[in-house]
Amino acid sequence: MEYPMKIAILDDYANAAMRLADWSPYDVTVFNDTTTDHRALVERLTPFDIICLMRERTPMPATLINALPNLKLLVTSGPKNASIDLNAAKAAGVTVCGTPSRKTTTSELATLMMLALNRRLMPEVASLHGAAGWQTGLGRDLAGLTLGVIGLGNIGAQMAALGRAFGMEVCAWSQNLTQARADEVGVTRMECLTDLMAASDVTTVHLVLSERSKGLLKAFVKSKFAIAQPFAGVVVFFIGFIGALWVANLCTKVLQICFDVIASPFCKCKLQVGIYVHFDHTITNRFSDLCET
Repeated sequence: MEYPMKIAILDDYANAAMRLADWSPYDVTVFNDTTTDHRALVERLTPFDIICLMRERTPMPATLINALPNLKLLVTSGPKNASIDLNAAKAAGVTVCGTPSRKTTTSELATLMMLALNRRLMPEVASLHGAAGWQTGLGRDLAGLTLGVIGLGNIGAQMAALGRAFGMEVCAWSQNLTQARADEVGVTRMECLTDLMAASDVTTVHLVLSERSKGLLKAFVKSKFAIAQPFAGVVVFFIGFIGALWVANLCTKVLQICFDVIASPFCKCKLQVGIYVHFDHTITNRFSDLCET
């Protein structure tokens, strides 16, 4: 590869990449915005030998990869990126690599959202700066509540440990969860999703997007508060609600957050929804990993 290599850093919303590594040997262009128009992307990216991706903000399907004649290397933050067509990259002779995974970022953020929703952090902050000027409601503590964990992999197990640290009872369910795994993590294994939702005050979801997991969460039956961190590898968002809900579908489209929520017949109280964009990965250490790779 001839030097200087032409490198594109995509979707650097925080304009942080240039200060996190020494880029002086290279010809680097940073794009702080995201465009999804195919023609615009081809025009933008054609000159570059290397493209650095920030997770799934800009997908790399076969049509785009095949339209970039100079592309030789794709680097993504994190070890997995479901938006890259790996077969197309291999066929085009494009190497794809990723950075080490920091598996604690998602559980930390999920815990933050769990606390924020239960203690009414955002409404109370808004009230403090608004006309009321002081507290307007009551939150609740986590101790004594039941945390339901859907998906007891690495992140789910972290959530179970964090829940216990707050004095919560923890139960778990997934289609593959065994009693041995539940015993290993120290949680109560539920027989089905409906049982988990009926027992849980707070629910956190940590599943990989697949045909089997799509539309899985149609039966939010009883959770009075819930946070959902859907399908790793796509988009992370959190939703919190008071009352029983039926979630008709969870997907990832417009503004990185798209869901259809239908209130259950059992829901008699005010619906409260907290929405947070995908920022569990936007931390200094993870950006540094990408820039230094």
